[in-house]
Amino acid sequence: FQDIHYNTFTTRLYQISECVKQTKVDDYEDLSLSITVGGIYGNSKVDDAIKKADKLMYEGKKSKRSIVVKKTSEVD
Repeated sequence: FQDIHYNTFTTRLYQISECVKQTKVDDYEDLSLSITVGGIYGNSKVDDAIKKADKLMYEGKKSKRSIVVKKTSEVD
């Protein structure tokens, strides 16, 4: 996604999260869905980006945030 602006990237992740939250499951009206997303923005090797995004996802789960996005340089 190197050609996507940072704000577009984060907006898209929030849109995905909101779509999941709005999803209704037939015959289970009390069921609500949610996701936690860790997003890495910037140039990075794919394996490194996945590890960093995974770390951010768990950070989001601990802090009860659905989206955690950081630039590649901001994550160890």
